[in-house]
Amino acid sequence: MQETSPALILLDLGLPDVSGIDLLREFRRDYPATDVIVVTAQDNAEVAVECMHLGAIDFLSKPYEAPRFETTVRNVLEKKRLTNKLGAVAAERRTVHGLNSLIGSSASIESTKGLVRRVVSTNVTVLLSGESGTGKEVLARALHAESNRAASLFLAVNCGAIPEHLIESELFGHARGAFTGAGQARAGLFEQADGGTLFLDEIGELRLDLQVKLLRVLQEKSVRRIGCPIERSLDLRVIAATNLDLHQEVVAGRFRTDVYYRLSVFPVALPPLRERGGDILELATYFLEKHTARLGSKASGFTASAEQAMLFYHWPGNVRELENAIERSMLLTESHLIDLCNLPYEIRNASDSFQDEHDGPVDMPPQSVKRLQIATLASEERRILARALEITRGNVTEAAKCLAIGRATLYRKIQAYGLRDPRRGDIAS
Repeated sequence: MQETSPALILLDLGLPDVSGIDLLREFRRDYPATDVIVVTAQDNAEVAVECMHLGAIDFLSKPYEAPRFETTVRNVLEKKRLTNKLGAVAAERRTVHGLNSLIGSSASIESTKGLVRRVVSTNVTVLLSGESGTGKEVLARALHAESNRAASLFLAVNCGAIPEHLIESELFGHARGAFTGAGQARAGLFEQADGGTLFLDEIGELRLDLQVKLLRVLQEKSVRRIGCPIERSLDLRVIAATNLDLHQEVVAGRFRTDVYYRLSVFPVALPPLRERGGDILELATYFLEKHTARLGSKASGFTASAEQAMLFYHWPGNVRELENAIERSMLLTESHLIDLCNLPYEIRNASDSFQDEHDGPVDMPPQSVKRLQIATLASEERRILARALEITRGNVTEAAKCLAIGRATLYRKIQAYGLRDPRRGDIAS
């Protein structure tokens, strides 16, 4: 067993020198990843039940036909292959879409990630709130990728984008003939997401009458299609998101109190981009690398004036606006560096207004100036760390000594800033 690590054991209970039941216990204890098919001449239901209870994957009674034997073995190995494949898919999704893939190391975004990590292993309903463009769906996908549902489906629906006369059928499904045009039965999004995660974006736009049906699904973990008397059990996680203040919507009578409290079991607020400091430049660099091949751009960085303009700008459209601005700038520049003149007008204008207003020395800088200074410190720290790793050729121990910081601290900063190991060209860890 130790030398071969088999995928499957065929275990006869009638052995000359040891009990097959005892061996089964030992195999399941020491080699839990190996499946066991029990083979025995004892046509005894109690023995079969005991073996299955101890962890046997199947039970064969002698004498058996060869096709039955082959089918049993083939089914067990195929199930194991699919299980391993799903495990690989889940691991890949955690790497690509998990919380560690989210760009940014500011205190506000790290706090948000920390909150989400507390619920990844639970089935708790999560309510994400934040301004439009802050990345609520990205965070929802990260939560799904970190959970034990990672290999299952993630479905996203914008409750405000579906026509009013279709939203009920889209969410809950319908029976054949339930209404004009319903020529065949159809499963709704809740059923389609069974086993996985359903992301309800812009939940504040959902009609009051549909909020009642949503409440029942959340409470009973079951759904009833339109025109169908049958309740279908569900096993899924619901993540909702909104850019509205749902509490104020409740006060105004536009959102049900009971639904609000059912959804906000675990509320998470996403910070706006303007409060994320140096994350702005990290995100800008990420979008630059992301779109280089697709746009055929040779831009590989930003000038100092472009960086300062991006750090000062208010970003009302948040991360979505930043990505759009980077794409536009990449199309406009013919240089290797994106300059201030390549950025959208509103960003350039905000930078010019700031320079005009604060041309001379400022005794008590306003909050925007403080934000700019803090962001610049984060940018400078990243530059210094990258330079140290370049000089030491990726030797983290030597770089930490040169920087007079601990090796573990440097590793954390490398991961936080997304720095690359110059020896291997991959993300340092």
